[in-house]
Amino acid sequence: MAKNNIYVNIDLNRQELQNASVEKLASHPTGPDLFEGRMWVLTTDNKLYRYANSTIVKMVEFSDLNKFGTFVGGLDASSGLPLTGSGVDSEGVILPGTDSIQAGDYWIVTTPGTIVGIEGDDELASGDLLICLEDGATTADKFVGVNKNINEDGIGTIRPASLTTALSASVPVSFNSVVTAANLTNVRSVAVYLDSTGEDITSGLRVDYTAREIESNFAIASVTVIILGD
Repeated sequence: MAKNNIYVNIDLNRQELQNASVEKLASHPTGPDLFEGRMWVLTTDNKLYRYANSTIVKMVEFSDLNKFGTFVGGLDASSGLPLTGSGVDSEGVILPGTDSIQAGDYWIVTTPGTIVGIEGDDELASGDLLICLEDGATTADKFVGVNKNINEDGIGTIRPASLTTALSASVPVSFNSVVTAANLTNVRSVAVYLDSTGEDITSGLRVDYTAREIESNFAIASVTVIILGD
């Protein structure tokens, strides 16, 4: 198919670009063909990629983020990828090494670090999430980083605590016991995830930091509450 090369910027004057298609490539561009802001679809996985900050980044889909389900624990992101996950054998014994890492496992970052090659945000701060997308994952592209934008001003060493519980309509559920068990003096952040889908439903609940309790207007079969504190 013939093509016209354009050597100037195009200003659509706020008009829509309709019936357009992103460039489709069989492999990632290299060398001078890589430039900041370039976008393309890789035909081998039908995923959208962009080149940003001198790195090829996969554009994570919401369905990818919904794959997490099992909270594993805190993560020192400065040490790289996690080496163990939540998986157990038929007798309930934790599987060895990376065999225990399962699709859906997620960690809360307690020590900041950069894990190059993960999907999403690879600069992980305290409170961010790292989610595994594949059983037995050992490479960065099988993980996704999620920036939780938690303010760290004045915070010391961040540590997580978690609680899995059901919510009854208009009945507060206390998470103080897990805060105490984790020896946390201050609660810095609370996030509530729907166990059936992994959806973050915190904004739809009443979260009381002082009383250390959460409350829903509707009954919910099972949620996981993740608390960050110091």
